[in-house]
Amino acid sequence: MRLFTLQCAMLLVLTCTFANAEIRSTEAPQSRIINGQAAGSGSDSFVTLMTKYEWAPGEFHWNPICGGSYLGAGTVVTAAHCLKGLEVDDFMLLVGDNSALMQYEYCFDELGAADYGCVTRASKEECVAGYHYTGWVAFSGDDSQLLRAASTIIHEGYSARQYTNDIALIQLTTSPTNSAINLPQSTDEFASLAAGSDEYSVRVLGHGDTLSDTLDSFEGSPALLEVNITPRSDAVCQQAEPAFNSATMVCAGDPSRDSCQGDSGGPLFNPLTNTLLGVVSFGPLHCGSSVAGNYGVYSDVFALKEWINDEMIEIRSANVAVPRNLAPQDRTPFYAPRGSTQRVALTNSCEVTVATVAEDGTINRLGGSLSLWLLLASTGLLWRKRR
Repeated sequence: MRLFTLQCAMLLVLTCTFANAEIRSTEAPQSRIINGQAAGSGSDSFVTLMTKYEWAPGEFHWNPICGGSYLGAGTVVTAAHCLKGLEVDDFMLLVGDNSALMQYEYCFDELGAADYGCVTRASKEECVAGYHYTGWVAFSGDDSQLLRAASTIIHEGYSARQYTNDIALIQLTTSPTNSAINLPQSTDEFASLAAGSDEYSVRVLGHGDTLSDTLDSFEGSPALLEVNITPRSDAVCQQAEPAFNSATMVCAGDPSRDSCQGDSGGPLFNPLTNTLLGVVSFGPLHCGSSVAGNYGVYSDVFALKEWINDEMIEIRSANVAVPRNLAPQDRTPFYAPRGSTQRVALTNSCEVTVATVAEDGTINRLGGSLSLWLLLASTGLLWRKRR
């Protein structure tokens, strides 16, 4: 079996199909951190990461698909669109900051190989012979650290077209000892902050895209990142986004500060009170635009807290499934509808002396050739839509 390598190449692939007429064509439900920094210790307990089992056969990976927030007693809150099309066996979760166990993903250069697989590395600049850096990150720890979902509840009023009530709960089969984030009480903290004069008073977390552009490229972060942003009033949000619905949404952001693809379901919170204010929902495809007036949109936790409290009682009292621990040899790949984020990066930092790309797109190397079309057409490599 020959393993092919590229010489510092980047192939960008873009495909966007949105059925939502109400949301502007430049927007979509974002699994949506731009200009962030490593998260502080205050958020390393409640932050949650949904991971999905990918690739077959060979080396499988738990790749992040969405974020969440731990509410205590085994309950996680996330975005409804993160769970659409998924069963409880389709994903597992990590509660707490697991940055030390997240690494960059490299996958085989040679497509169609019987033992096609992927590996992880601590650096995205490594030359891994026969593999290319995909732009994605993967969990590299032991399966025993992953938590299984027992049941899920999606808000009955969730609209996949308008993204109203974009909120859901996950009940775990076990209850971690992690400290929980606070839910709003009688005061709407977000509205108070938005009416104030302080900038950057709310914070958003995630492992999502760190590149401030459209879907032309994607680069996740192994490190959990945070960025402080400014909460905006309903009037400002409505002016910026006609589809904004003040009944179930809030918006926040600043030029060059935003959440992005891969952050959906994650927390927007008040770092001073540790109160959950929003859940990452959607926003401009150009995350963190330098142009003022482009804001990320979040599900309004204060407006939805009655639903959250009622459904927490329901989901915690329901009969839960018996925990099933997956040994590595028993892993089964899951295939479920994907979200709006796509795998688009293809790079390899290995230097090769004989490798040329002809005008017709054919890659020629060391006496052999492989059509570029094969690379682009592989749904298992470049066209994996993600949240």
